[in-house]
Amino acid sequence: MKLTLDLIVFDLDGTLVDSIGDLADSLNYAANQMKLPDVPNTDMPKYVGNGVRVLISKGLKLAEGNPDLDKAEAIFMDYYKDNLTNRTTFYPNVKQILHYFKGKKMAVLSNKPDDFTKKVITELNLINTFDIVMGSSSQFQRKPAPDPLLYIMKTLGVKPNKTLMVGDGDTDIDTGKAAGAHTCGLTYGYRTRKELATLSPDILLDNIGELSKFVI
Repeated sequence: MKLTLDLIVFDLDGTLVDSIGDLADSLNYAANQMKLPDVPNTDMPKYVGNGVRVLISKGLKLAEGNPDLDKAEAIFMDYYKDNLTNRTTFYPNVKQILHYFKGKKMAVLSNKPDDFTKKVITELNLINTFDIVMGSSSQFQRKPAPDPLLYIMKTLGVKPNKTLMVGDGDTDIDTGKAAGAHTCGLTYGYRTRKELATLSPDILLDNIGELSKFVI
């Protein structure tokens, strides 16, 4: 299958970059400040993808309504904003595939807070690569709501059938489908191939570099 596309929208964490190290460091900093147990790096992937508050709630086992959750979130955010890319690295072939598709419109859509998302992209010297970089904000519901993706398509003047949403999580696939766009799941991120396969994305890849075989 070959898709003729005008716009490719990428998730960030687990898709373009492996940020588990920095997220774990920040979460464990908050845990230590709160006198709570550390979270093993191996547990982190299952907590990532639905925003910072969900990450903290699940990772530190603090339920909504617990005032300690607000405190932990504030500590995490204050630390993470200055330590976004200490250990964050690109996945294999990410830079190559972004260069390959430089003639197309491209965007980043993350559930990471908007200012953090833009700062990560800037610190990784990718800010000029994308037409739009968007994280979570009060303007739109987070993925899997289609609203932010619909906004990106409208702003860039691209129809859903000419758009591909690329990501490693259920939120990415569900967002793309809800917005009427094509979808691509990546198995090397924070969800398993089996989990992604059940969502029936149009494309399922083990290596983002293979995307060039499916997109015109």
